[in-house]
Amino acid sequence: MKRFAVFLILLNSLFFSAPRMASQTASVVSKPDTASHDLPLLQARIRSQEPLTWVFTGDSVTQGALWTGGSRTYSEIFSERIRWEMHRNRDIIVNTAISGNKTEDILQDFDWRVAHLHPDVVSLMIGMNDCTRGPEGEKAFEENLSQLIARIHALGAIPVLHTTNTTLPDPKRTDLPAYSAIIRRVALSQRLILVDHWQYWQDNRTAANLNEWLGNAIHPNGLGHIQIAHELFRTLGIFDPESQTGKFGIH
Repeated sequence: MKRFAVFLILLNSLFFSAPRMASQTASVVSKPDTASHDLPLLQARIRSQEPLTWVFTGDSVTQGALWTGGSRTYSEIFSERIRWEMHRNRDIIVNTAISGNKTEDILQDFDWRVAHLHPDVVSLMIGMNDCTRGPEGEKAFEENLSQLIARIHALGAIPVLHTTNTTLPDPKRTDLPAYSAIIRRVALSQRLILVDHWQYWQDNRTAANLNEWLGNAIHPNGLGHIQIAHELFRTLGIFDPESQTGKFGIH
């Protein structure tokens, strides 16, 4: 009986002393951690009171160049979720993506685009332009991706890898599925956080909504960026369908 009483005291202490994720409710929907070492660590850091610096980098999809029609990009929707809805208003969210970039562009400009910002988390979506090199470029892409992950780790930051969104038929990008598979393979082999947009769009697209989500053949429009943001939220376990950002794009 005495042991049971001690257990209840300890359980009560753990429950009331554990940090809680601000603005989270029982309605929050999260995707299970399938392999990543980093996801529980990142979730704990989100629950803590310490501010985080998040760097989003990549190509025109992440930059949100032109094709959003002035709507928020997925990194801006993420900022609204984290800094406003979850009350982490001291977090810093920076988008250093540049249209037309490939993996080597980010490697060459890594110190400016990533390192000097002292990130805690680096979100990387890349491959939409690398894939135009076809099968001949796959090995270099995988090597560059691994180098980027190693440099992110060397900063003490947590990498978050993204596969690209699905596109309409594009003769320059017929090898895009293979490049998304490389991203998936690198993430799984290193047990990284993976936001698999390619698979989500494949599973949920129809001819109608794919056209609704894209501004042109390859670039997400405002609705497409909402889909990307929601999948990021689900992967990190911070999606709340009752929040304003959770309701974005829902008719």
